[in-house]
Amino acid sequence: MSSSSTLASLLAQSRALTSHLDNQELPQLYLGLDQVEEQSRRLVSKGKRGERLTDRDDWEEGRAAHVLATAGLNLADLTYRVEKATASAALSRTFEPLIPLGDGDVDGYLRHTREQLILTALSESQAQLQSTCHRTADERLYSSWSFSKQKVLEEVGAGDSSLFASTPAGGVGGGQLNASGVGNAFERSMRGRLGESSAASASSGNLLGASQAGGGGGSSNVLPPGQTLATHHRSLKYDAIVRQLNVARSATSPSSFPLAKVYASSLSSATSVNTSLTTSGGSNQTATLLAQAFSLIGSIVKEGEPGAGERRYAPGYLGAGENGELGRQVRKDIVQGGKRFLEEQFQAHVDKRVASNPVQAGLGGVPSVANTIRGFVRVMHYKEGRWKDNIEIVNSQPLWAQLYYLIRSGHLQEAYRLALENEEGINRTEKYFVGFFKGWLDSPDRRLSQIHQERFITEYNVRIRHASPTDPFKHALYRLIGRVEVKKNIPVARTTEDWLWFQLSFVREDLAEESMAGSENFGLREMARLVGKFGEGHFDPRGDRPVFWFQVLLFTGEFEKAIAFLYSKAQHQVDAVQFAICLAYYGLLRVPSKSQSSDAQLLSTKTQNGHSSTYEPSALNFARLIQRYIKPFAKNDPLGALQYIYLVCLSADAPSPIGQEQVQLAHEMIRELVLESGRYAELLGDIRTDGTKVPGVIERDMKLAHIPDERTYLLGIVQAAAARSSAQQRLSDAIILYNLAEDYDTVIAVLNKALGSSLSQPSSSKSTNPALGGQAGSRSIGFGAGAEDIGGLARGILDHYQSDLTKWGKVEERNRETCKVLLRLKDAFGLYEQNILDKTLETIESIGLLPLTSDITAINRRADEFKDLDESIAHNFSDVLVVTMNCLFKLHQLLKESSYGGEARQSKMAEYRKKARSLMMFAGMLRYRMSQEVYQQLTRLDAFF
Repeated sequence: MSSSSTLASLLAQSRALTSHLDNQELPQLYLGLDQVEEQSRRLVSKGKRGERLTDRDDWEEGRAAHVLATAGLNLADLTYRVEKATASAALSRTFEPLIPLGDGDVDGYLRHTREQLILTALSESQAQLQSTCHRTADERLYSSWSFSKQKVLEEVGAGDSSLFASTPAGGVGGGQLNASGVGNAFERSMRGRLGESSAASASSGNLLGASQAGGGGGSSNVLPPGQTLATHHRSLKYDAIVRQLNVARSATSPSSFPLAKVYASSLSSATSVNTSLTTSGGSNQTATLLAQAFSLIGSIVKEGEPGAGERRYAPGYLGAGENGELGRQVRKDIVQGGKRFLEEQFQAHVDKRVASNPVQAGLGGVPSVANTIRGFVRVMHYKEGRWKDNIEIVNSQPLWAQLYYLIRSGHLQEAYRLALENEEGINRTEKYFVGFFKGWLDSPDRRLSQIHQERFITEYNVRIRHASPTDPFKHALYRLIGRVEVKKNIPVARTTEDWLWFQLSFVREDLAEESMAGSENFGLREMARLVGKFGEGHFDPRGDRPVFWFQVLLFTGEFEKAIAFLYSKAQHQVDAVQFAICLAYYGLLRVPSKSQSSDAQLLSTKTQNGHSSTYEPSALNFARLIQRYIKPFAKNDPLGALQYIYLVCLSADAPSPIGQEQVQLAHEMIRELVLESGRYAELLGDIRTDGTKVPGVIERDMKLAHIPDERTYLLGIVQAAAARSSAQQRLSDAIILYNLAEDYDTVIAVLNKALGSSLSQPSSSKSTNPALGGQAGSRSIGFGAGAEDIGGLARGILDHYQSDLTKWGKVEERNRETCKVLLRLKDAFGLYEQNILDKTLETIESIGLLPLTSDITAINRRADEFKDLDESIAHNFSDVLVVTMNCLFKLHQLLKESSYGGEARQSKMAEYRKKARSLMMFAGMLRYRMSQEVYQQLTRLDAFF
């Protein structure tokens, strides 16, 4: 074969290799021999480099194997696992198309790439969805577990502080009073921990063990577990104040009770509540901070002024009123009260700072407010013979700083007099300032008129806004008077208190303000949202000043959130309850409806139509808060717990249906307290055997519990508690309570049930005593007899009812007769226990339940009457039959074994046999109404006659 034919055949074969890839739209490439040779050499060189790299990889693999072996890893085992996983996953074919693509099939390549991208996106979305689902499930599981744990801890009185999460951090710049020292009182960490008051000893086995002295603390010499001495003492003071409050509220002509002032006075003792410069630590500092918070509330509600009293702010703070004129007035009072408190606090700081630096202040002999402020300015800003902080001197004095500090401390008239005295000097640079200041001062709402506002904005933009350098106090005064740049930082506000004072000064609640030129819409609600955005983390970054953040929330009118936050701190739970009481007394605490309340969370947010409204007022479950607080000591000190329950009814005037729900919750808590403590005579009263009725504490305090009349008291409290006791099988308690509720027929019915339940039980030594014991007229029905002496209790009540025809007439005849029969059976069983067999048999025969004669007609009649017996008797009928047959058998055996003979003995034995036969005939008629075991027992005894 020639070489030319060989090359031709190779060319044909090469073209055949790519025939399936031919594409008419793409041109073919032809390579010459030189090009083919070059490509061949390039492939060979790549192969050689690959071999060299493989040798190098082998060397590096040896080093890697040595390192892994040193670390304790088996390289061979790892290699096997990787190769196995790779082979099973078939990674090399994962992204290859099922149908091979040609090198020139661009459409096929793009289609395959698109499909792979879609599959990859679906796979990633599925993985992300699975991760989200698992994370959400874990979060909800943890949340549910947290709530469940909290409820369990509360039930056993452990207390937990994990329910209320802190607000995120962020915001306004340092809130500490480092420069002025005003914040020392806010910078102490609150020590102490709320303990669940427990004066009961461990041996009592009482989970609710509490102090007999009441309240959150009790009077035991042993400190309640988990409670500091300071917290314990505060709780005792709080209990006394709550009692004083209720005494004042229950008076015939109730007067205003200065609750916040009383709380503050009890905490501050000899320490002034208006200064924040106290440097003592520990419990004294804690009491001072808490006293300041109560003073703040007192300032907000205007204690001491006419009209300040119970539920004063409820119409404007609750329900629809909060969005009307009344609501705006309430928010104005909150703003003015907060400013007044901050100004008085600042004045106390000024006085102390000047007193501690008399030489530098240089007051001289004129003890005026303006002179004190002048000395304060020297102490704060005059250093090393010159004025600091770019202070501008007017008439040889730092006038702008003095004006600012006079206004900051609440002395507006003194500031205006100082401005008039130096008007000529002021007019040299700011000729319109005094006019602006007077217009602002003359307005009761501290605002400029429309004309003055427009002129002020022009003046401010031209001369003050961008002036540099400028006196920071002058700049602050212009911003304050003109209410401009509300949300920008103010250089002279170096402390949180200063910042809060400026924000409160900027707040406007009148709708007319929104239409004024140049004004900004910034009300108390906007301020609350701003503070909430900053969060606790800014105002208390280290988390050791909970009372400080609590006070900040009070300034913004977020009372419910403030209480919830303070309660989340275990060492302040006692205090949080008292603050809630104080706010509820003045009508400044919202409570949720049943549909919005939660057993796990105290704080809830109202919504409209399932969606959050623009403004979302929070609500605090006040009834639940009180219930948690009294639970540790309710059983041992029900009177102290009752004083707190009364306070739940403060919200009775809340919008429907919340008000009525709160009253119902209070009544339910009263019923639970009555049943749990068991001190019925003390709480509900007593009825003595001579008919005298002694009212209990609750009946005397019906006004506080919002019980309108005696009938509502009997039906809503006493009878409802009795029904609950009966449903819980606490029959002795139910008897006592029904008797107090004057439901005499039910008393006998429950007595019958109790007698029937205890008929076959061993009787106490008192059970056969027909009297209650003691002197007539001095013992009470029900309370005098112990629960274990049900027979004596029944006799005492029955005798008392029989002596009063009015009561006896209210008892049905059937219940009367049933009670008498059960009492006789109780006597018979008691005699049987004492082995007095003849008396037992005689008593049973006298009752007339069993036909012990041979008269078939009488036996049939008794069998027919069985279905009409009361359940209390029918339930014990088998026992009655067995006891009667045992008496007959034992008496017959005694005569049979007797050594004395005679016709009398034989006659008596025959009589016992006849009675046993009659009893068996009667039992045979009731065979299917008793258990098989009872009938067999009767049959065995009958066989021995």
